[in-house]
Amino acid sequence: MKKWEIVVEKFLDEWRDKPEVLGAIVGGSHAVGNETDLSDIDLQVVLKNDIPWRDRGLTCIDGIIIEYFLVPIGNYKIYSEQGINRDQIKVDARIFSTGKVVLDKDGSMAELVKEAYEKLKKEFPVYPDEAKALMQKHLWDTHDHLEEYTKYPSPMFGILYGILLNDILEFYARVTRTERLPLERAHKLITNEVYRERYGFPRVSDKKFETLLLSAIEKQDFANIDALYTYAQELGGGFDQCNWYLRRKSLVQVVNK
Repeated sequence: MKKWEIVVEKFLDEWRDKPEVLGAIVGGSHAVGNETDLSDIDLQVVLKNDIPWRDRGLTCIDGIIIEYFLVPIGNYKIYSEQGINRDQIKVDARIFSTGKVVLDKDGSMAELVKEAYEKLKKEFPVYPDEAKALMQKHLWDTHDHLEEYTKYPSPMFGILYGILLNDILEFYARVTRTERLPLERAHKLITNEVYRERYGFPRVSDKKFETLLLSAIEKQDFANIDALYTYAQELGGGFDQCNWYLRRKSLVQVVNK
C-alpha cells in the first residue's frame, strides 16, 4: 500500500464499522495519480440518508493532510445540480467517476460511481440573457481598470489580471455551455494531455480560445488578456460600452411578488 492509502485506512478506522456509514471514496490528485508531496487527500465518507448532519474538516495523519467530508448520500444529487447550475463545473461527478472507492458496504458507492458517469454527460443550462448582460458589464469594468493600470502603473495590476482571467473563464464556459476550467489548473489541463485525461476533463475544442488563453497565461501583459477579453465578449454577442442598457424589475416588485 502507498503511504496515502495507509493514512486513509487509519482515518477510516474510526468510521468503517459505524452503522450510518455506507462507504468512502478518495478523489482528486491521489486517486488519479497526479499527487505531489504537497497534495492533501480528498476523502468523501458517504452516510445514510436519515443522518441529519453533514461534516467537513481537516486533519493530519502521519504528516499528510486529509480534507474530509461526511455527507448523507442524498446530498450528492443536490450537490451535482448546484455544480452544474451555480459553479459551471461537475465537481462531484468528477470525484466519483475518477475517484478510488476505499469502502463500499452495500453497493451504494458503486451506484454513485455509475450515476457520476451519467452526470458527466448532462448538458449545462442556457445562460440567461440578463445574467449574461450583467457579466459582460462586469468583465468590461475589470478590463477598464486593468487598461488604466497600463497607463498609470499600480501594484494591483497583477491581482486584477488574475481576477479578469478567472472571470473570462467562467463567462466563456457559460456562453458556450462547456465546463469551466479551474484557474489554478487551466494551463496544465491544456498543455498536459495525460494530466487532463486522468481527471476526465474535456478537451477545449475551441482552438482560438485555447491559443488566446495560453498566451494570456504564459505572458501576462495587457495586449494578451485584451485579445482574450475581446474574443469572449464577441462570443457573448458583443459589448458596446457606449450603448449598454438593461431594464429589470424593481426590488420592491420582486420581494412583494
